[in-house]
Amino acid sequence: GVVVSYFEWVQDLHSERWLLEEVEARLAVVMRRAYDAVTQLANEKGISMRLAAYAVALQRIAAAIRESEVAPRRSISTVIL
Repeated sequence: GVVVSYFEWVQDLHSERWLLEEVEARLAVVMRRAYDAVTQLANEKGISMRLAAYAVALQRIAAAIRESEVAPRRSISTVIL
């Protein structure tokens, strides 16, 4: 869904074309990292996976805002990849 749409945007931005296997591998990495972050926070705080997912998302948004305030601008395509 959203992640693969992001990958399409990155490919267009860099005039690249990835094979299906590469898209699937990159998607697996993103999904594994997300699952691991949510699971870790849920276990540490003793909260539901749903609440942990919201918390992880808010932490990432806050970190991006802090970074944008102190760091020079960079391409969004380097943030996830």
